[in-house]
Amino acid sequence: MTCGTPPALESLVAVGVSHRTATIDLRERVALDEPAARALLDDLRASPTLTAAAVLSTCNRTELYALAAAPAAVDALRGALARPRGLSPANLASAGYARRGEAAVAHLFRVAAGLDSAVVGEPEIQHQVRRAAALAAGHGLLDDDLAAVFRHAVAAGRRVRRETGIGRGAVSTASVCVALAGRALGGLCGRRALVLGAGTLASSAARALARRGVGEVVILNRTPANARLLAQSVGGRSAGLARLVAELARTDLVVACTGASLPLVRRADAARALRQRHGAPLVYIDLALPRDVEPAVGSLDGVVLLDIDDVRGAADASRSDRALEARTAEAIIAAEVARFAQRARRPPLATAA
Repeated sequence: MTCGTPPALESLVAVGVSHRTATIDLRERVALDEPAARALLDDLRASPTLTAAAVLSTCNRTELYALAAAPAAVDALRGALARPRGLSPANLASAGYARRGEAAVAHLFRVAAGLDSAVVGEPEIQHQVRRAAALAAGHGLLDDDLAAVFRHAVAAGRRVRRETGIGRGAVSTASVCVALAGRALGGLCGRRALVLGAGTLASSAARALARRGVGEVVILNRTPANARLLAQSVGGRSAGLARLVAELARTDLVVACTGASLPLVRRADAARALRQRHGAPLVYIDLALPRDVEPAVGSLDGVVLLDIDDVRGAADASRSDRALEARTAEAIIAAEVARFAQRARRPPLATAA
């Protein structure tokens, strides 16, 4: 695999929080939708201590990667992430992590391979890592050095998927979520499902539901054209968000995975929908961060509310099935990190006079 000239390893810094280190409440506070990620990149571009930076924010993690020789770079990055959300850098330090140099490279490589995901081997993370690099490039913050790190990370992730079975079976977040829904409802055949969102995760969930034989898949999204396209691809139908309460009254399962900054499903609306259901149970699986469903919805009689950490717990229960593949994948990542580090430390060839 090829990539550009690697940076000096000691200048790479990674700072963040993830499902392994922080509660869902804290992760929700620091989660970034795309407009917020763009705004943060604009702030980072003005920093004199950074030469390049990228933001990676998913339902499991919010991370900043930067090239910065200054010793205070970790504190600066934590401050940039924390202060706009009313947190202190100390809050993030106590519930997060910081990696430097080769350890930062190894962390990104493991993330891109799906080895640090809530669901080991999930395929969505590759797209998210590529998107993080593209956003940084669009803001003039992805120089050749940081681009090389991200390119090699994505290539290493592809190698893991090509040479191991870590991506086989029910390993995506969407497929685990659908399996949970089937257990909660006693089966999905003939059930009605409502998907909130039309992005990558929503698309995966809608397709997984269609494969499991649900009677109807309805897509609601703030952009009607995107909802229609996804609905057509799974043989379902679409509707506008104004139809949310009416659709809640008709459905058995809600999978929520939008990029909204505030909850779409409020307790009062959920209660109103339940009254129209005459006691029929309703399962919500909220894969979004920030959350799409108010936590208080889970206190309503007849409601089962699961969040991204519940999906992680279900994935952990089956993790042993892929333990051998994960060990092989870890060895591949270690080899790729060593290869990258060797190139980073290799002095450039002298140019002939």
